[in-house]
Amino acid sequence: MHNAISRAGLLLACALALAGCSKDPDPRALAICRDIVPALHPAGSKIDIRGEQGSQGIYQIALAYHVVEPGKPGRMAMVRCGFDSAFPTERPILTAVDNDGRPVSEAQLFIMKRWWLRGASLSAGLAER
Repeated sequence: MHNAISRAGLLLACALALAGCSKDPDPRALAICRDIVPALHPAGSKIDIRGEQGSQGIYQIALAYHVVEPGKPGRMAMVRCGFDSAFPTERPILTAVDNDGRPVSEAQLFIMKRWWLRGASLSAGLAER
């Protein structure tokens, strides 16, 4: 019962957070943010993006999604992505990630940028078209 209440609370928080975001996300930044979601979960997880919004402050993109990790029940989750201050005039550079309200560490962010997002520039380039 407690898990059902926690999941319902997280879903409500995600919906309220996305509802409070007003501007449309930049397609290049959105592609990068979408690209990192699988890196936040174990291999074999099934991910379904349910909502995406632009945001203000340190995080310019917010994504709400449903995830089913291997051997676990499905749940709603949220990731927020922040980009370099030169963005949106320059190519977006990922500078911050928050997963379910917890910022990822500098080491995790470095690994995501260095190895996971190698193809993200391609995704961002395609999103511009």
